[in-house]
Amino acid sequence: MQWFEAFAARLEGSTRTCRISFLDMYPKIAGRMAALGFVGVPEEAKAALALRLAELGAAHGIEVGGCGDGALDDAGLARAGCIDAAVVERVAGVRAKRAPGGARRGACRCSPSVDIGTYDTCANGCVYCYANPGTSAAPCGAADPWRLRRYDPASPMLCDELAPDDTVEECASAKLPEAPPRLF
Repeated sequence: MQWFEAFAARLEGSTRTCRISFLDMYPKIAGRMAALGFVGVPEEAKAALALRLAELGAAHGIEVGGCGDGALDDAGLARAGCIDAAVVERVAGVRAKRAPGGARRGACRCSPSVDIGTYDTCANGCVYCYANPGTSAAPCGAADPWRLRRYDPASPMLCDELAPDDTVEECASAKLPEAPPRLF
């Protein structure tokens, strides 16, 4: 609560919304979390925690909304996705598909999306990350330090390169329709 309030205070006036969801304790992260003494939020405590975060946000002009967990609905939080169609439309100027279609089952309200990353390439080493196994022997928690040594921000593949026998095919995707003109 202390850190959430500190961030909300610093972001007051420049941030309108905050989206929260509760961590899914995937098997590949459970051991790392337990080793550090972290546990998931008990179901019976989720709504109260979400409500308190919403109160702290509101005190600084930030609407806290929920995605991915029915307990957030129980707390009365705004219903919006982490990848929210209205935000995508406002920022990108294209029509976005509405939920359902999110990555997490249940109360997920995220618009359908495609990750642009690849497993085992992030060097941040976040304990809760399901994208990296986070073995302690690898630098920064990445499972494949070889991939990180090949990181090239100028490459379209970022952390890899084409082998002589690889084939690249362009994915067919429909052009996104323009969003209707805005009144304001």
